[in-house]
Amino acid sequence: SNWAAGGTNSAAWAWSLRGTFEQVEPGFTWRHKGQLEYGLLKQEGQDLRKSVDLIELETLYIRKLDFFVNPYASASLKTQFTTGRDFKVEPDSNGAFPATSDFADPLYLAQSAGAGRTLLPGQLSTRLGFTIRETLTDIYRNFAAEASVDSCTGNPDCERTKVETGLESVTELGRKLGETTSVSSKLGLFYSFEQPDELDVSWRSDLTIKALKILSVNFGLELLFDEDVVDKLQTKQALGIGVSYNLL
Repeated sequence: SNWAAGGTNSAAWAWSLRGTFEQVEPGFTWRHKGQLEYGLLKQEGQDLRKSVDLIELETLYIRKLDFFVNPYASASLKTQFTTGRDFKVEPDSNGAFPATSDFADPLYLAQSAGAGRTLLPGQLSTRLGFTIRETLTDIYRNFAAEASVDSCTGNPDCERTKVETGLESVTELGRKLGETTSVSSKLGLFYSFEQPDELDVSWRSDLTIKALKILSVNFGLELLFDEDVVDKLQTKQALGIGVSYNLL
């Protein structure tokens, strides 16, 4: 208040929850992973604005064979908690910014089957398989149609769903760099048979440093490229303090 050098009041909060449940048997491995994130930002003179919003669930079943590669099957779901808005344009007469997405709108589903190989036990693995992707929408149909937001939001003439088939490659790295430092990274590539001139890329990396027994500092970087959503590279960075605890 009354700060001569200039400035404005602001407050922000965010939480993230990640969990993994893995059943390891002599003949198979069945892994369930989930990631939830949500954050808000409040600056003086502005309404609350969302900074991060994610719901992502995945299940992966790997059959162990005495062979060079192991067959697998997987399924995943991805959406968000609340309405997303475009704060780069002018608000309407009521001061509301245009909505661009909502819970389960879009809803991304994927099913994949193929073969994978562990390159470094417990550290590095890769898999390649045939994948079916479904994009389900209701109001924000631009995610399912090759058109702009203005032409397909709430437009009944636009398709509500999009189904893509193709090949998906997933490479995962998890490694300890020291007693208190670890890194994890997941690179996903999707080649659509319907759009052979495009390649979707999803890459997320996290660096975790344990400060105390259950307290850790986390740095995350995520890169996304999908021309059907936006023809630019999407980036997200996060730095925070988290609590990590192994239940089993």
